[in-house]
Amino acid sequence: MRVLLMMTLGMIACDGGEANLEEKKSPTAYLMNDPIEKLELEDENLGTESIVPVQRRDRRRMNVFQLNKALLDLTGHDYVQLLDARGPLGQPDYREITREVREPELFFQKFLQDAAHSNCDFLLDAELEATLEERRFLKHIEPNDTAEAEVKENLAFLLLRYHGHRHENDAQEVENWYTLFSNIQQSTADSQTTWKAICVALIRHPDFYSY
Repeated sequence: MRVLLMMTLGMIACDGGEANLEEKKSPTAYLMNDPIEKLELEDENLGTESIVPVQRRDRRRMNVFQLNKALLDLTGHDYVQLLDARGPLGQPDYREITREVREPELFFQKFLQDAAHSNCDFLLDAELEATLEERRFLKHIEPNDTAEAEVKENLAFLLLRYHGHRHENDAQEVENWYTLFSNIQQSTADSQTTWKAICVALIRHPDFYSY
């Protein structure tokens, strides 16, 4: 009786195993799908974010060494106060401070404003006596000239030099800066003061100190 019971259980197990084998699929069945005959992309979407999403991050400002070097290259003058205050301005000493602060916080803006006013004063005062070849700022206009065409040409040059953006003289961006120039000139009636204000505005603009 015991033998008969064991034989019966064995037959049931064999039948179940065969059924399971029949239900099992080939391993490649899980890997192979129907082939894609054609992949179509709309022409207007090529090269856009819908095809390759752009990874964005928050803008970061220059550190104090980069900013001081940029000021020296552009104006011919550095601003040593930046280096003296490099700790409070977020430059780590890697002893007590290891994290570098690169956000344009209020304290940084204060030093940036002071540096812009100081360096622009030195720069534009020197431009009055410099020859055209020696000038760094008024490369396409004489210091006392306010003609629209020459002002716009010089502004386009400055936007490339300070912000890295190339514009035609009649571009809207140049027109915006010319409007600022005209408004300041109307208030001051002094081209030297006006160009100093433009210089300060260029340096305090985020396109100058951040990326």
